[in-house]
Amino acid sequence: MAERRENGAGTEPKQDANGRWWLKVSYRDPATDELKRTTIRGASQGEVLAKKKEFLKSIDLGVKPKAKKLTLQEWLDTWLEVNKKGSVSVKSHTIYKTIIDCHIKVSTLGKMSLDKIRRADVQKFLNEKGEKVAPRYLGQKHLAL
Repeated sequence: MAERRENGAGTEPKQDANGRWWLKVSYRDPATDELKRTTIRGASQGEVLAKKKEFLKSIDLGVKPKAKKLTLQEWLDTWLEVNKKGSVSVKSHTIYKTIIDCHIKVSTLGKMSLDKIRRADVQKFLNEKGEKVAPRYLGQKHLAL
C-alpha cells in the first residue's frame, strides 16, 4: 500500500501525453477560509514544484488566489487612503496625492501590473523624472513609491 501524504500536500507531479507537467494543490482560501484545490501546470517537473512553493507562500502571506492583478496606480490609491491618511499631516497627504496623480498615474509605470514591476522600471522612472524636477521633489516621489 502506498504511503499516505500529509493533508494539504497535494498530488505528486504528473506528466501529460503532450509532455507538460501538472499537480493539484489543496489550500485554505484566506478570504473565505474554505478548503479549495487548484491545478498548477508547467513545462517541467521542477517548474511545477517551484510554482507550487511560490503559490503556497503567497497564500501564507494572505494573497488571494486568482485575484485581479492590481496596477500600481490602483494600489497607490488604496495605500494613500488606508495607510497614510491618518498617519501623516494633511499637507503631506496632499503632496503625496499630487505626486501620485500628476506623475505616477500618467506614466507607464503607473499602468503596470504590480507583479510585473521590477527595480529597473522604478529606477528608469526616477531617472526620467530627475531630469525634469527638483531633487527635493524627487525625494518626495521616492517616498510615495
